[in-house]
Amino acid sequence: MGAWRCSTEAREPQAGAWREVCETKRPDVNTLGQDVDPLAVETIPQLVSERVRLTPSAPFGLERTETGWHEISWSEFGGEVERVAAGLAALGIEPGDCVAVIGWTRPEWCVADIAIQWAGGVCVGVYPTLTADQTAFILDDAGCKVAIVEDAEQLAKVRGAGTVEHTVVWGALPPSERAALAWSALAGPPIADRSRPESPAVILYTSGTTGRPKGAVLTHRHLIELLRGGASAGDIRFGDITMAFLPMAHAAEHVLSFYSRIRFGSVGAFARSVETVIDDAREVRPTYFGAVPRIFEKIHQRIELGLEQAPAYRRLLARACFAVGRACAQAQREGDAAPLWARILHPMADRLVLSRIREIFGGRVRYF
Repeated sequence: MGAWRCSTEAREPQAGAWREVCETKRPDVNTLGQDVDPLAVETIPQLVSERVRLTPSAPFGLERTETGWHEISWSEFGGEVERVAAGLAALGIEPGDCVAVIGWTRPEWCVADIAIQWAGGVCVGVYPTLTADQTAFILDDAGCKVAIVEDAEQLAKVRGAGTVEHTVVWGALPPSERAALAWSALAGPPIADRSRPESPAVILYTSGTTGRPKGAVLTHRHLIELLRGGASAGDIRFGDITMAFLPMAHAAEHVLSFYSRIRFGSVGAFARSVETVIDDAREVRPTYFGAVPRIFEKIHQRIELGLEQAPAYRRLLARACFAVGRACAQAQREGDAAPLWARILHPMADRLVLSRIREIFGGRVRYF
C-alpha cells in the first residue's frame, strides 16, 4: 500500500467505531460550515486546496485492507496530489496535455485526477472493462501522452496506443516490467497549480457499447458552475459517508460524487469491488448511498427472492410495511404530511421490517 496513507494502526471494521475515534481527536471534524464556497474558487485543484486548508485532518476517504479500514486525511490526499503532479510535470506533461487513468475506483484514481489537473493537464478516464482495442482508440483519440493504470492487466491494454510516451502503475508491477514507472517513483521539483478556469479539466468518454466511444470535454468553469448549481443537492453534510464504487470514468462517480465530496467535505468509503459494496456498507455504515438504478434493482431482486421463500404471512406483513414506508416517503419528498394511517402505523412497520431493510446498507442512510 502507498506510504502516503494514514500511518495509524488499522482499525477493525466495527460498525461506526472509526468515526467516534476520529471525532474525539480532531477539532475540525465537528465544526459547522466547513463546506467550500464554489464562488471562492475557479478550478477543481483550487477546490481541493481550499478543502485541505479548511479541514486538513478530516477524512478524505476510507480504504479496506486485510487488517481493517484505513483512513486517509485531506492533508495526506493533498500532499500526494502535489507529489504526483510534480512527477507528471517531470515526465513532460504541459498545460493542455491529456493523461489517461485506467482502473477501478480507488484513492489513487482520485489523486491522479486532481494531480493531472494541477499539472495543467486533462484527465481522460477509461473504463477498466474495455478491450485493448477500445482502450487504445480512446488514448489515441484524446492524444494521451501518459497513461496511469492500476495493474498489469490494464498496462497490457495501453501497449497498442501510439501516442502514449510513459505509463505509470499504481498497483504491483510485474518483476519483469521495465518500461512502466511505479506510482511511488513519481517525483520531480514542486510545481505551482497550473489549472485555469477556461482550460479543459476532464474528458468523459462513452462506454462504446453501441459504437466508437465519444468524448465530452468539460472545462474547470463547467465543473465549478455545476457545483455551484448543486450547492444544496441532497442535503449533503460535512462528514457524511458515501460508498465510492461506481466507475470513475462515468460522470456519476467522477463529477457528481467525487467533486461533491470535495465541496462538502464528505467521506468516500472505497468499496473493494462492486460485488462487495453491500458488505462494505454494513461495516462503514454510510449516511447516503448513491448508485445507478441497476444496483438498486439487484438489491430489490434479492429482497423479493427472500420474500418468495418466506411463509405467506411474512410476505403479507412485509408488503404492508412497504406500503406504509412508501406513503411516508412520498409525503416527505413532496413536503407534505403523511396520511394519518401511515403516521400511526409507521413506528410498528419500521420496527418489524423497514429498519431491517436499512440495515442492509448499514442502518444510517438518510437518502439514496
